[in-house]
Amino acid sequence: MSERNRLQVYEVLVQETKDKFPVNVGSVRAPSPTLALQMAREVFARRENCVKVMVVNREAVHVLDDEEYLGYARKKVFRLPFLREREARPRERNGKQEDAG
Repeated sequence: MSERNRLQVYEVLVQETKDKFPVNVGSVRAPSPTLALQMAREVFARRENCVKVMVVNREAVHVLDDEEYLGYARKKVFRLPFLREREARPRERNGKQEDAG
């Protein structure tokens, strides 16, 4: 078996600060998770500030891409955050402010 066939793809996630979520920044090919972490550190964390580097084997990632099912939420515009902000503000009627409730 060739060496390329033994290498696995690992997705690299980097967390810039403790108050931010990890972000996928790319992928590396490595024979083990330990080497994948070392490669990810060299490639993605050497020049950038971060508090955490993570690798996940691409085979361990499960995907749901059913557009019909996931597109259903787009029809629910009442869930959009900008509508909640508008409803939270006091209403005006005839130049006077009223409570939203």
